[in-house]
Amino acid sequence: MKQLIFLCAIFLLCNCHSSYNTLSAPNEKLEAEHWAKKITKLSPALSFVYGVEQSAEILARSHQKMTRSTDSAGITTIRNIYDDQKTGIRYTIEATYPKDLPAVEWYATIENRSKDTSALFTRILAADIPVSINNNNSTNHYGIRYSQGTRDSYDDFSLHDTIVSIGKDIQFVTASGRSSSRYLPFFNIHRGQEGIIFAIGWTGQWKARFAASEKEIRLQAGMENSHLRLYPNEKIRTPRIFMTFWKGDQVRAQNQLRRYLVKYASPHPSGKEVEIPVSFPAWGGMTTAHHLRNIAIIKEKQLDNYTNYWIDAGWFGGPHNTLEWQNPKDEDWYGLVGNWDCNTIQHPNGLRPISDAAHAAGLKFLLWYEPERAVGGTPVTRQHPEWFIKLPDSFPRNDVGKYKKVESLLLNLGIPEARQWITDYISRQISESNMDILRIDANIGTLRYWKCADKPDRIGMTEIRYAEGLYQFLDDLLSKHPNLLIDNCAGGGNRLDIEMLRRSVALHRTDYSCPADQENIGNQIQNYCIMNWIPYSNMGSAILPNDTYRFRGGMNAGMNNSFLQKADDGSRTRMPDNFPWDWYREMMQQHAAIKTYFSGDYYPLTPFSKGNDSWCAYQLYRSDLKAGFILAFRRSQANKESLIVFPGGINSKSKYEMEDFDLKTHTLVSGKELLKKGWIITLKIAPHPH
Repeated sequence: MKQLIFLCAIFLLCNCHSSYNTLSAPNEKLEAEHWAKKITKLSPALSFVYGVEQSAEILARSHQKMTRSTDSAGITTIRNIYDDQKTGIRYTIEATYPKDLPAVEWYATIENRSKDTSALFTRILAADIPVSINNNNSTNHYGIRYSQGTRDSYDDFSLHDTIVSIGKDIQFVTASGRSSSRYLPFFNIHRGQEGIIFAIGWTGQWKARFAASEKEIRLQAGMENSHLRLYPNEKIRTPRIFMTFWKGDQVRAQNQLRRYLVKYASPHPSGKEVEIPVSFPAWGGMTTAHHLRNIAIIKEKQLDNYTNYWIDAGWFGGPHNTLEWQNPKDEDWYGLVGNWDCNTIQHPNGLRPISDAAHAAGLKFLLWYEPERAVGGTPVTRQHPEWFIKLPDSFPRNDVGKYKKVESLLLNLGIPEARQWITDYISRQISESNMDILRIDANIGTLRYWKCADKPDRIGMTEIRYAEGLYQFLDDLLSKHPNLLIDNCAGGGNRLDIEMLRRSVALHRTDYSCPADQENIGNQIQNYCIMNWIPYSNMGSAILPNDTYRFRGGMNAGMNNSFLQKADDGSRTRMPDNFPWDWYREMMQQHAAIKTYFSGDYYPLTPFSKGNDSWCAYQLYRSDLKAGFILAFRRSQANKESLIVFPGGINSKSKYEMEDFDLKTHTLVSGKELLKKGWIITLKIAPHPH
């Protein structure tokens, strides 16, 4: 009898009888409604200093007008307008909450309705609120769970736990004007078995401060720097703030957040739940003939689980000779951004023949852009230099390939004419190339550009206008193309905030996954951690023949997989001999069987570890489908052959069918037994460390 050896395992978990479907307690939902009223009227969340006056004094004397409405989806909006007749400034706080989850989000606007330039606004905070969390708890601190951002490292998005002692505070500030470059802007703040999840929606330079006292913790969040006057009839907005409330189980709290994001803060192309593609990524510098060959192989080899053909950078810059694959030593794409004319040497008839072939093969078509950056000297920078922000100490910079001395300029989306130009241009490209997915990259830190464009009495204004313009740019594209899906790349995961999540998905959440020799456990770590916060994300995963362990580590709501292998010159253009197509089809079919569950509830089944001496296991479960899966990895130095896991969301009165994808077995087990004894996973052999 042949012995089967597995280094990782997938179990499909199906609920045969009743299902536990609700996460929210009635009192938690009332908490959300209470806070929506409180932050708009009773104790306004908006905080600022105007001249020498504190916001509390100004809002207290202002004339108030509150409105309340509920839409067909059950979202209630409370809007309170504060008109200060003394200064002619209007302050509006708008809060929304759903009928089915204990969550509230809000933002504020400030409008100068007078005929005079305002006094200075400083220390503008979208949230400045005291929150009581479990006052009956005797601990002398609050706990905070958060994730680091992206550094193109194997441990991107790693979970961290810290404490804030009574009388102390802690501060978080993002970097470079990119919302998730240093931290994900999500925080689980708790005391004992009670807490809130607090999130910041601002695609810019945000900061957050949490100050603990015995009775409450003060939550403050907003832009890092605001020191500005408003001209007559000028209006600005603040970052968006989100809170969800929980008692009891911290995992349950994270799933409340996930459910909210899936239903209320994720793209819904044509009103449908978003489907993350399984993509074949290809370099734009490849010739049209090479792209057509790739698509033909997908069809010929019956790789039916691919859903998207992806053309990355390198397809533009006008006619010129270029490499057929990205090579950091010699690539030229970075120095051509801003010239969006197709490279007709590589693509004599443009990109439409590739798009048409993809669609004929049943695939969607993705195309890469970096719309906010342009290299100095490209046509649009010469035609409209007033649209671009140039650094005052600007000199040829950056270190990519043959274009080591390019100068990157920032297209100022805060200028309506500039925003309209790039919107119209890309909209035409979407139509002409019959594009389904627009990939938006952003490879420069924007903060230094914003700062150098600000006037001394308008610090923060360029950032505000830019963020507003970015959201308008995306909203306009989605309005013109309702079936369009936007991929939020941003240099690999640098803009993962609520404002961007509701408009886009991250199909390549970190550039760590670019090299073929990435560490095996990197994808495991990133999946394990980011799924606590964000239901839809994706990554690239190098496909090595018959490497099931690596393939499964890259499984997400979608996947980015290429069967092209690394050639002697460092490119990935070689079609390998004797590629194991049967194995590859089986892997893709396994992923297709579980991909829909990634939008469900998430349960980490092992403690978080970055070490090779541990197991890693997690579960996704869709209560509406009464099914989910467990994915378990025995790492290279893990000594134990077996792991006992206790699946989440189990109902003691239900029965569950456990399907082992490798052994092809089906086992019926009661919920009572799973809760008491758990489920044993055995993997006899550990993987090779590399």
